Amino acid sequence: MPMSASSPSQSQATPSSTPPSQSSGMLSEVVAALARDGVALTMSDNGLSFTLNLNELSGNDRMDDAMYDELHEKKEPLPASKASIEALPKVKMQEEGVPCAICLTDLSVGVESKEMPCEHKYHPDCIDQ
Repeated sequence: MPMSASSPSQSQATPSSTPPSQSSGMLSEVVAALARDGVALTMSDNGLSFTLNLNELSGNDRMDDAMYDELHEKKEPLPASKASIEALPKVKMQEEGVPCAICLTDLSVGVESKEMPCEHKYHPDCIDQ
């Protein structure tokens, strides 16, 4: 059911209080931002229309896919740098039955081990190799 023009809940459009010079500047910024994202705006007799440049976007996707594939072609994990291994904190083992994450031999209580941020522990000789 249509609302009458005098209905208080009906919103009415009011002219913008932004001066035309600022409006055109803001519009230019919006058009520039859209163009950076691959959207072309054109004016016609029927008003404003836009076109999305799918070739540009799909080109980026192909590049991302190629980099993803290249990363997953590597069969071995990349080794940690010597500096990052040396920076691992050293902890004394206080519980039994905790295996070294490399050789899987239990770390002895009281023995110094190196600990990763994920809390995996290693014999110093195993991780320093």
